[in-house]
Amino acid sequence: MTIKVREWKKGSMPFRRRVKAPVESKSAAKRWGEAKERELLIRPSPVLLEQQEEERKEVPTLEAFKPRYMTEYAKANREKASSLHGKEQIFQNHLLPRLGKKRLDMISDRDVQGLKGSLAERKPKTVNNILTVLGNTLRVAVRWKVIATMPCSIDLLKVSNLKLTFYEFEQYARLAQAAHQIDVWTLVVVLLGGDAGLRRGEMVALRWRNVDFVRRLLRIEQAAWRKTVDTPKGGRVRVIPMTAALTSALQQYRCLRGEPALDDRVLCDNAGRPVGGRQPARIPQGGPAPSRSPVSNRGFAHPASLCRAPDYAELTRGG
Repeated sequence: MTIKVREWKKGSMPFRRRVKAPVESKSAAKRWGEAKERELLIRPSPVLLEQQEEERKEVPTLEAFKPRYMTEYAKANREKASSLHGKEQIFQNHLLPRLGKKRLDMISDRDVQGLKGSLAERKPKTVNNILTVLGNTLRVAVRWKVIATMPCSIDLLKVSNLKLTFYEFEQYARLAQAAHQIDVWTLVVVLLGGDAGLRRGEMVALRWRNVDFVRRLLRIEQAAWRKTVDTPKGGRVRVIPMTAALTSALQQYRCLRGEPALDDRVLCDNAGRPVGGRQPARIPQGGPAPSRSPVSNRGFAHPASLCRAPDYAELTRGG
């Protein structure tokens, strides 16, 4: 004979156990079941014990949980150095000053709305980045059973699809002409961003072994961010065709530089040291100091649009 033992608690799943009586007759099984019932009534409910255990578990504050999140989640998942830095800045500048002392399970919808209110002067995308880090932190805490459930709802702001601005072809031709008048190093930077569509970190990490003059190809397999060299954005290596103007500028720059002495990177200073993405600009011979680092491609065409962009040499011939 088999009996069922259930313990119900409103609003929760039942505790259920199926036990086969160790006796054969019906009367003996009934007596055994009654004895088992008395035993269960005397002992604390497993559901109650589990709840007490949850209450005894100390829930950390957001400030206390942040180092574990960054080490065991963000760094363990090999997020890029720029992403790690961005999360650190979001925690230090926005989340910890407002929510750092709160326990994770006590962060409420009102707290989230208050955070949004304090960021009213920021752009919607910036606010969404901050909310995304907060939401991801809480979801990781739930996954690791630090807290039982998500304590709040996090709704992102609507972001309008603003049209991005790029250089027109005539503007880009004038920019390249101006760079050519400065020196070949500046021209190489402009053409890497405009003709090849490289990002700043990809320019800084580009090496001569990735430049194929015979087939006129660039192999982009690394990107630099501050002192860290990692894979490009998206984690994919890509091959980009070089225009005639970019090929000529790189060949001329290689002849002027000679064989690399200290580093194989394309963009180096006069001492042969590789430039950094935030390193001050090299002052051209006899020219004024630039107002910002030339290692930047803001405003250049995205690589996906390069097939529609004419060669810089064609633009200058036409002008």
